[in-house]
Amino acid sequence: MTKSTLAATPDGHVLIPSAQRNAKGEPRFNLVVAQNLMNDLGVKHLIQQEVFHGGFEMPARNFFDRHLTAGDVFMDVGAHMGMFTLSAATAAPQVRVVAMEPHPVNLHYLIKSVHANQLQDRVNVVAAAADEVAGLVKLNASQGTMGSSLLPHGEQVARASRAAPLYVPAVSLDDVVAATGNTHADRFFLKVDVEGVEPRVLSGGRALIESGKVAAMLVEKGSNYDDAAHCATLAATLDWLAGLGFSFHRFDGDRQIPYTLSPGLTDILCLSPALAK
Repeated sequence: MTKSTLAATPDGHVLIPSAQRNAKGEPRFNLVVAQNLMNDLGVKHLIQQEVFHGGFEMPARNFFDRHLTAGDVFMDVGAHMGMFTLSAATAAPQVRVVAMEPHPVNLHYLIKSVHANQLQDRVNVVAAAADEVAGLVKLNASQGTMGSSLLPHGEQVARASRAAPLYVPAVSLDDVVAATGNTHADRFFLKVDVEGVEPRVLSGGRALIESGKVAAMLVEKGSNYDDAAHCATLAATLDWLAGLGFSFHRFDGDRQIPYTLSPGLTDILCLSPALAK
């Protein structure tokens, strides 16, 4: 399969088939993307990984597949166009998904994909950034649909993006849990990919995380944490989580191996005592 053979819709959109398959051997879902976004750096990366290289971030998606069950809530914080959202929503019957995405282009296709896959009864989309407290925040655009951040980019990236200043609403995870009617859910899984403000986002979910209901969290450690001050903030966050009983791991293929904070990009898998057994 090549880009030119990806299925298209009558209104000019392209369908990116999931590498994950259902019982019939068919893609579990299709991501809907505009034809004119096919050269976007983020979309190109998604297509390359999902169609040609076995799937985008498959070890993490396989992990959630193994553990999500009916009644669980999956919070996709920094959902982009919905790859993790759609994967979680189709992992098991009656899984509820809360997808948070502030970037207007990503948000449009996230909503479009949710509806195209008829998952609107399972997915609540929150058109906002996650942060420690509610307010209005500046979203600093990157060169593509991936990489927008509440932190300022370097001068080179800022010039290359050529985007007008964009201010978006920000809400805390605890407020989102309440607003989406998930306060009484028994078990939560989180994926947090927010380009350097992960500690702020987790702090905004303090009540949820300290409730003991969070089974696992996948937290991105990106290049922002090469900065000593940001790394120290992340270290303090991990200390707080360790005090709650979470243990830290990273993926090595589909294996989970222990992780201690160190230089380099990775996704940190934070496991509750129940899942770490």
